[in-house]
Amino acid sequence: MQHSEKIDKVVPAMFEIQKKLGPAPKKSDNPFFKSKYADLLTVWEHIHDTMFEHGLFIIQPGKESERGTLSLTTVVMHAESQQWISGTMTWTLDKASPQATGSCVTYARRYGLAAIFGLMTDKDDDAEGAMDRKKKTGEGAAPDTNRGDFAGF
Repeated sequence: MQHSEKIDKVVPAMFEIQKKLGPAPKKSDNPFFKSKYADLLTVWEHIHDTMFEHGLFIIQPGKESERGTLSLTTVVMHAESQQWISGTMTWTLDKASPQATGSCVTYARRYGLAAIFGLMTDKDDDAEGAMDRKKKTGEGAAPDTNRGDFAGF
């Protein structure tokens, strides 16, 4: 995280916002994983009134950080004091096309907003979704993360 020299106005505002906001509602469907998630518009709608009430606004500049990646910075600014905090995330582009870049920017904006405001937007699968594991059975099989009883742990 980076921030302006002083943050005595932006930090209390962020604290008040986080006290008021719960998890972002999951209004969109992911047909690939048969699950629901909070899309960018839903995350924005969830935070914007409370954020504006506390004098904050967002900018999210992006840039290509190296060939095949995109860095997006989420900056929360306090309108009156001009104090700010920011965080940057870097994403790998799957394809070199405007559509793939646009999709990555939307994804990065959603995750950047959720991260900087401490919002929960998706089910925490302990990174299992990012693992390249085939469904195995028997010894050496990955644990079934969808079970609620934590059998075997």
